[in-house]
Amino acid sequence: MNLQLLKESEEMYSKLIDCLPVPAIIHSSGLIYYVNKATLNVLGADDKEQVSSFLIYQLIHSDHHKEMKKQFLQCSNDIKNGVYKFLRIDRQIFYAEAASMEIQIETQKMILTIFQDITYRKKEEELIREMAYFCSLTKLPNRRYLEEKLFQAISEFVHFSLMFIDLDGFKKVNDTLGHDAGDEVLKIVAGRLSNSIREEDIVSRISGDEFIIFLTQADQESAIRIAERIITSFTSPMLVKGEAVNLTASIGISSYPKDGETPGELIKKADKAMYFAKHNGKNKYQLYYHEFETVK
Repeated sequence: MNLQLLKESEEMYSKLIDCLPVPAIIHSSGLIYYVNKATLNVLGADDKEQVSSFLIYQLIHSDHHKEMKKQFLQCSNDIKNGVYKFLRIDRQIFYAEAASMEIQIETQKMILTIFQDITYRKKEEELIREMAYFCSLTKLPNRRYLEEKLFQAISEFVHFSLMFIDLDGFKKVNDTLGHDAGDEVLKIVAGRLSNSIREEDIVSRISGDEFIIFLTQADQESAIRIAERIITSFTSPMLVKGEAVNLTASIGISSYPKDGETPGELIKKADKAMYFAKHNGKNKYQLYYHEFETVK
């Protein structure tokens, strides 16, 4: 190999990537050979030597090592791209959209990876998702999120139970202490419900003082145990604006596939069971029975 030609080619590529307005790295077998000024700015590095001492994978979060290796392996046939977590020199995480392609410097094959910091865009996407799928007050998932999870469980024919919960006496809190106090109560209730379920279950707030709990892979016996735990959690008062607020909960339970085959049908039947509990003393749970359909 002509070392002079190799050196000249290397210098040419070095100047070429320095002109690129986006961060660019030339690497091979994990070793970094060249980085441009835009890369130094994004990584927070002082000079090229500081970055050249790294392996390419030291600049990528371990969560995405496997995906990036796949990108590098496949880029010999085409340009490959994706979104990954990168690391700055100070080890702070940022999201980057990266594309890799194979290049050849004389006889040596290398990889050119260009990337762009899209952390701000990712945060915007996460905010939009949060607004679409989560309650802004309680931070719990909303009905849209819940129904998507239910459709997924039904498509996989996973047995589960739904718990429809309505607070007894919540209107009185709003009327006597005001809506700000009512909001505080809802946040406390969200916490108590979340603490009463299993790690794999999902609590959602669907409207006002109504909540639905998706009990994954739970039969009626499991649902009853959790319902009893929830009712017990309401025995201690909630301190809001210096006032002790005492509330109870009425709970209706439906199960898939016994009580329905769609999210809407299962929610409706859990709701009907909840109303039966509320009109028969409150502060209790009720399993759905088909006989409820004949009750006017």
